[in-house]
Amino acid sequence: ALHRALRLLARPVRAASGRGGFVLQPYRGYGSREEVFLIGRVFHQPTFGSDVRGETVRRLLVELARRLLSWGVADAVLIARFYGTEQRLTTDRDGYFRVHMGPARPPSAERRWHPMELELIEPTGILAAGDVFLPPANSRYVVISDIDDTVVETGVANKLLMLWRLFMQGARSRTAFPSMTALLQALHDGRSGNEVNPMLYVSRAPWGIYEVLDEFYRLHRIPIGPILFLREWGLT
Repeated sequence: ALHRALRLLARPVRAASGRGGFVLQPYRGYGSREEVFLIGRVFHQPTFGSDVRGETVRRLLVELARRLLSWGVADAVLIARFYGTEQRLTTDRDGYFRVHMGPARPPSAERRWHPMELELIEPTGILAAGDVFLPPANSRYVVISDIDDTVVETGVANKLLMLWRLFMQGARSRTAFPSMTALLQALHDGRSGNEVNPMLYVSRAPWGIYEVLDEFYRLHRIPIGPILFLREWGLT
């Protein structure tokens, strides 16, 4: 049980990668052919214990400690590039940044997910790529769905149960509400079956479980889309 709990708690640290302990992490974005929006974060995590290998309890304890000791990097400077447009950005006090800009040249009409190049300049140099969803011209509407107790069973009315499910359960241990996958897929496909209507998901959960939610959506074959309005949870 300890091994499983540590494995779940340390997962966001193991998935992250950066240089010198700094991590540039973009989340999925969305937009139109005229403007796009993407959220991301710059944070720093300790580099101790990187030589410990395997799925041992020692390794998981080290990664859990790295996660607990990580912090968002305020006032970090980065540049976002998207189809000929550049935007210089600065992170907020928790290390988050928001890209909102219009492409200088028309994005490719053949693809739905488009890469956004991100380059961290200060305090160190890191390159990353974010994904931005642009719907086709035949899309008819945008689907905005809650996540907690709508798509995935969270138990928001019971705070202790909610916290257990948020932080201790992985994607395979979480329960999807019956028929929600079929409903969301039908809304995504539209009446014609090929509308590719964009999906936006909102939650009040912390950004730290973003990777778990992403894995949950893929596991249950729920239409992928940006997950927005997550927030930063601290000791208060």
